[in-house]
Amino acid sequence: MYQDTQIQEPWQRMHAFATGVSGGAGSMHPIGPVALGKLPIVSRFMKGVFRMNTPQPKLCTTRKVQVALDHLKRLRPVEELSLREISGNLVLLLALTSAARAHELAALDLDHLTEKEDSWEFTLAVHVKQSRPGHPARKIYLPAYPVNRKLCVVTTVRAYRARTIAIRQFLKLLLALIAPHAPISSQTVSRWLRNILKLAEINPTFTGHSTRSASTTAAAEAGIPLELILEAADWSSAGTFRAHYLRPTGIGKETFANSVISG
Repeated sequence: MYQDTQIQEPWQRMHAFATGVSGGAGSMHPIGPVALGKLPIVSRFMKGVFRMNTPQPKLCTTRKVQVALDHLKRLRPVEELSLREISGNLVLLLALTSAARAHELAALDLDHLTEKEDSWEFTLAVHVKQSRPGHPARKIYLPAYPVNRKLCVVTTVRAYRARTIAIRQFLKLLLALIAPHAPISSQTVSRWLRNILKLAEINPTFTGHSTRSASTTAAAEAGIPLELILEAADWSSAGTFRAHYLRPTGIGKETFANSVISG
């Protein structure tokens, strides 16, 4: 029977159980002429499960981008930050400016870096989620932001590399905070992101992966062409963005109601 030792929320347990029942209904033999999933008692049970599991609103993450950036602005200059602080700042800026996944950030390698005065670009020499035959290697483009050095990902990467020279034994960009300072995993990247979001006093329901949704939605609302967003996030279809990552803030929704009232 289904084990849910790591599932805490009641609705998650119910969803998992319902998934198991519905999956099993398709694979088990019918009872007489009626398939298991078509039995009235099973149908009634599943309708009850559906009613108990009320719809949950999708999290709107775009407003949290500015909250997180405001937190970075309040900190000391990057050259004065501790290794722990600059590591957290770096993964946040990398995630927001590149819309990269956690495992892609963990794969960043200094041996596959093109460094310019106003930008850095990493080429991922490993297979990632979107890797497929004929698809070019994923590139992570990081432009400089001279307006504010605290928010400049190039400045932060450069400062982080200088800070880790003495302890660096690996070419992967992101290193663990404790000896032997080995390359970190995608799980550690996600944990660092959650920690920096918590320091910015952002609701803990916003996970590290929410930065991907937040950055791409913010870009869309700023008028960035869709093809540039898809290229930055390494999506082949706009449908993926619209279905799973686009989280409009609600700006402009009053237009419909106002037009009706004003006649």
